Amino acid sequence: MGARVASVELGLNQRASAVVEQLAWWMAGQEKAVRDVGCWPLVRDVAEGAPGLTVPPSVPEQWRQAIYNSIMALAVNRIWSMSKRTVLPIHPFLVDELEDSTSGELPGPIFDRLPRPNPLVLFPQALPVTTPDGHRGELLGFFVYGRRAETQGQFCSTDDPGRDALGIMAATSLVDERGNEKDMDLTRLTVPIGRERFTIEDATENTLKAFGAEPAMVLMSGAMHWVSTLTRAALHALLYLCSDEPDIATRPAPQRRTTSRSKDKASKPPQIYNTGWELGPALREARRNSNDVGPATFRTVWAAESAAEPKLIFHHADQQLDDHLASTAAELAELRQALQEARRTAETLRARAIDLETQITVQQDTIASLRASRVRLVGSTLRYRAEAAAIGSPQHLESLQEQLRRRDEDLADARGTVEDLTTQLQQARQELDQRPARYEWSPQNELDRDVATGASTEDDQDLAFSSWPQLCKAAADLPHLWCSPELAELAAQLPVRRDWLATTWRALRALSAYAATKEATRAAGRPLTPVRNFPAYLQADINEPKISAAQLATRESETVLNNPRLRSLRERPVPTDIDAAGVALHLAHIRISQTAPYPRLHFLDATDKVGLICVGYLGPHLLTP
Repeated sequence: MGARVASVELGLNQRASAVVEQLAWWMAGQEKAVRDVGCWPLVRDVAEGAPGLTVPPSVPEQWRQAIYNSIMALAVNRIWSMSKRTVLPIHPFLVDELEDSTSGELPGPIFDRLPRPNPLVLFPQALPVTTPDGHRGELLGFFVYGRRAETQGQFCSTDDPGRDALGIMAATSLVDERGNEKDMDLTRLTVPIGRERFTIEDATENTLKAFGAEPAMVLMSGAMHWVSTLTRAALHALLYLCSDEPDIATRPAPQRRTTSRSKDKASKPPQIYNTGWELGPALREARRNSNDVGPATFRTVWAAESAAEPKLIFHHADQQLDDHLASTAAELAELRQALQEARRTAETLRARAIDLETQITVQQDTIASLRASRVRLVGSTLRYRAEAAAIGSPQHLESLQEQLRRRDEDLADARGTVEDLTTQLQQARQELDQRPARYEWSPQNELDRDVATGASTEDDQDLAFSSWPQLCKAAADLPHLWCSPELAELAAQLPVRRDWLATTWRALRALSAYAATKEATRAAGRPLTPVRNFPAYLQADINEPKISAAQLATRESETVLNNPRLRSLRERPVPTDIDAAGVALHLAHIRISQTAPYPRLHFLDATDKVGLICVGYLGPHLLTP
């Protein structure tokens, strides 16, 4: 059995070598014809990527098309010769499997994985074909090379970074009724390959379009079927060569010395790497021993990460399993489509909810304003009634006298203040007159002095930040704010956007101003109702930094609070004088933006306990059910 297999392999190797010699002999004849009309330099130009081949006028009109085709064929042969003359003969059993193979979507850059540049792929057992003009033929194989669109589709190597298409030159031996060779047909095809996913059908259709657009191409009846046959045979072979772990010999096959018909004695021998010599017989044996083996298939395994390269696997599979996988893939595609639609619906509902929240907030503001106006009107009415009843009474007269006495005291205090300020102004002028000339006052000098001494103006409150850590550092210096030690690290997860930085800084200033106003109100003994909490502060008539009440949410849903995992995400660090455990729930939060990842600022109002606002979280929206 082993001797018979070795004999078969030797015969196939000899056949591959004979085909290479056959092509070399034919190319030598074409070279002579081209040299005879003085066009050999054009072969080198085309092989090196020169655009716009034009046959010289010195060539007779009836020969020009033939000379053009010969120049192009010799250029392809030259590219192959300059690339170590690599030959990849595919075992006939593997060719049978490839001919009936199937495939789905394929990665665009798949042909970048060719094991060797510009190979000559052979079918040691030639494939019977019929040419468009009805001649019998045997498809011997095909040359592979590259083409570039930016140079009008001219030739290049398959490993050229600028390649955006594959060139295929199929070699078909035309035979008579007895099987004797009478001529050679070399058909050049262009397979446009982009970077997007494609199918064999896509590539075949694009090849047909490119074939019809070739210069001086005349399409005869049956040409499209001919091109489609050659394209599919070549693409299936190339897909196997570019699949994961193809069965390609690592060393060239030994070659027996033969008498070559080529006159080129100085050319190097081809490097023949047997392809499918082990896999082809194994697949044939597997099909012979099992009735459940389906057709061979190319299966693309797409990576989870978009940056990772997908794998292309060639194998036999159980037909039922393939059908089940195809059905599962279709169901998965439907589920993905449904998920996308659900996401779009959710975005629409979220936008509608935000709009409704805004409307509710406006209505609440209007109701609160009307209630405040009603309270003021009732108070004014009661006051006016009391004043009307008290006018002319001894108590009213005494009250007016008391008011006059207080105003006299206020006027005396104001006069004293004016006198003090006048004295200070005179002293300041004297000091200014005594300064050297180089210290003369100017607005710019005064501004420089304020900057050097750390003085700030009202405008300094609207700082421009270039990063989240910079903002968090500035927030730690705001009065009545306590920032979590991990705040800067959490905020660094967010994209750096100036509008988000500005919105966050306004929110932090509003929280600081609220706490400071509340402390000042408490110290002055005034009612705390307008500043009893942050929402009341935002609604109160107080001229301090604020944000829109629509940005504020004071609590989380019951679903979140009753879920231990979601609840734990909102437990953030606090000083131990607020909670002995050092952590507490931060349910109140401010919406920084409604654009993904929907940044939020979670805080804890501890102004009634220690006079602080604890900022425990600044980052992407925390998980919800």
